[in-house]
Amino acid sequence: MLMKKVTLKKPIQTTEYSEYTETRASRMTWLPTRNVDGLWSAFPSISVYSVFSVVAITLSRCIGFSAGLALLTLTLNAQTLTLNKGDHICLIGNALADRMQHSSWLETLIYARFPIHDLVFRNLAASGDEVATWHRSENFGSRDEWLTKTKADVILAFYGFNESFKGQPGLDKFKQDLDKFVKDTKGKDYSGKGAPRLVLFSPIANEKLNDPNLPDPTSNNENLRQYASAMADVAKANNVQFVDLYARSQELYAQAARQKQSLTFNTFLLTEAGDKALAPEVFRRATLKNSARW
Repeated sequence: MLMKKVTLKKPIQTTEYSEYTETRASRMTWLPTRNVDGLWSAFPSISVYSVFSVVAITLSRCIGFSAGLALLTLTLNAQTLTLNKGDHICLIGNALADRMQHSSWLETLIYARFPIHDLVFRNLAASGDEVATWHRSENFGSRDEWLTKTKADVILAFYGFNESFKGQPGLDKFKQDLDKFVKDTKGKDYSGKGAPRLVLFSPIANEKLNDPNLPDPTSNNENLRQYASAMADVAKANNVQFVDLYARSQELYAQAARQKQSLTFNTFLLTEAGDKALAPEVFRRATLKNSARW
């Protein structure tokens, strides 16, 4: 469980944690505004020079100049998910979300893109979670109770992986459970400011690794493909945003393989390099934008 509140200010940013986590240093540091005319000549309409300079430099240091530039290009005109100042962003779901708290590349990108938004992240995911289950110790509290306690304004929901092991026979039940979750969530007000903004994320594919001790992912991937497709159907029916990470993860695996690298250590749990590769895809495909004026 990780609660992190970061304010980008000189000389360092502040970080607050819940009692369930140990303190760790933020990946981001203060970066002074510098002359980046070469970069901003590509964006002549941008008038808030200094703020976006910080963002560009931060992204450049985090993921490289080319990737940072691409992310800025894609998000400047994004139209879907809006982040407001002071938003509480909660991650729920399976191990994909759970393990994001270890290297925090997604949070880094979002903080860099919205440096003055005073955003709060809370990771409520656990590796065994399914959309219809929430296994915790006695008296821990339900998913709804924790989303209320953390005042969730934005919910990033990662489901479908654990459910996919039920295969074709479990597909209809999964769609029913997901549909109920989406409808129930859209009717809630966890933060006291209205219904949360919900984004559904598909599971990633299994990676084929050159290790005889690990299974061929073909059959699992077919199940994952079907469950990702089911999530897309439910999201469309309920008019909520859906991000397909299954197909993109396969492309990322292929790119890594060409460099004789891997992005997972057991076919499905990402390494830090894998999280770093996937985070820009989550960030970009969620099409984040801000509602506040800079």
